[in-house]
Amino acid sequence: GGGKAERIDRLLSRLGYCPRAEAKQWVSRGRVTLGGIPLIRADHKVLTLTDPDHPLLIDGEPLEYPSGQEPLFGRSHTIRV
Repeated sequence: GGGKAERIDRLLSRLGYCPRAEAKQWVSRGRVTLGGIPLIRADHKVLTLTDPDHPLLIDGEPLEYPSGQEPLFGRSHTIRV
């Protein structure tokens, strides 16, 4: 199980929230929390497939994954055409 650990700044940039440099500012301002605890370093690594009991939040809101990039939580999906 599990997933790939990824830096917070890289994850936010990849998902289109902000550039990595801005993500560092968000973290330093306490806008990014993991399990209710503000992160203090933008290079903190989290699993892309986060634990529902310890959600990664921005301004108290869960991350929104763009279409096609949703975490799968270990389920396989079949696409029929």
